[in-house]
Amino acid sequence: MAALRFSKITRRIWDDARFKALSAPPPNGQSLWFRLLTGTELGPVPGLFVAGEAAIAEALGWPLEGFRKAFAEISEKGMAKADWEARLVWVKNAIKHNLPQSPNVITGWVSAIEEMPDSPLKNEGIRGLWEHIKDLPQGYREAFLKGFGKVLAETSPNQEQEQEQEQEQEITTSARRSAEPASAPEPELPIALTPRQKEALDALSKAMFYVPGRGEVVGIEAVKDPMRLARILGGDGYPNVRIREHVVRAADWTNTNRTKAKRDVARFLRSWFAREQDKPSRQRPAEQPQKAYQHRGDLLARVKEVVGDE
Repeated sequence: MAALRFSKITRRIWDDARFKALSAPPPNGQSLWFRLLTGTELGPVPGLFVAGEAAIAEALGWPLEGFRKAFAEISEKGMAKADWEARLVWVKNAIKHNLPQSPNVITGWVSAIEEMPDSPLKNEGIRGLWEHIKDLPQGYREAFLKGFGKVLAETSPNQEQEQEQEQEQEITTSARRSAEPASAPEPELPIALTPRQKEALDALSKAMFYVPGRGEVVGIEAVKDPMRLARILGGDGYPNVRIREHVVRAADWTNTNRTKAKRDVARFLRSWFAREQDKPSRQRPAEQPQKAYQHRGDLLARVKEVVGDE
């Protein structure tokens, strides 16, 4: 899939004198959608912000009734929700193209969300943000869970209904399986890391890679699933590769050759390790064991053979 192209736009455009002097559109869904994505009401949390319907309508120069009709278009398509009584708006896909640049950004969300009005929509927004954060590297996930783990642990009415449906499905499945002949249990995947895999994970946690578009990023944050990568690098596929040394060398290479650095760090490391594994061994041939002489007489006899009689 081809990479999407973007154009950056400053939120200040809505207050720019020349922009405000242009002809304004009447109430409509498209213009309101762009306002919800780029307006001055937005805060540090992508898609979740405090704003009243009257304030947004006034900023756009629309009558309140026209604003409500335009927002209804957006809401009916599931693109945004609002709790106007609490003055809270949630645009669920705003984070899709505004992902946090570091775990520290997520930490900054905590105080911003705590200051927002209490509303079921706020918790829905937190859960919606998690749907995107959970696919980011471990450091991002840990920062989010530290700040919002309590909210995620709470069960919403919809989740309760889903859980009841899952339980009913499990009961039905169990009853069906009990009538079927028993089959051999599936092998369990290993959970514990081997010493080499632990070494790989530790190396990833310390090596600093250059990633195009992101700058210098520590290894475990530069890959989507650092645990899986550690299992691969420390697994049976690269037994002759010195793990820590080559993770560091690969990271140094990305910083030295920034114009050639790859975005997919996991794939880059797998290729690096594969090349190292395929290189011919540089180990010296094993030395022949020296003959052991049990008696002093045997040793003297051997010396005479070598140097001759004097």
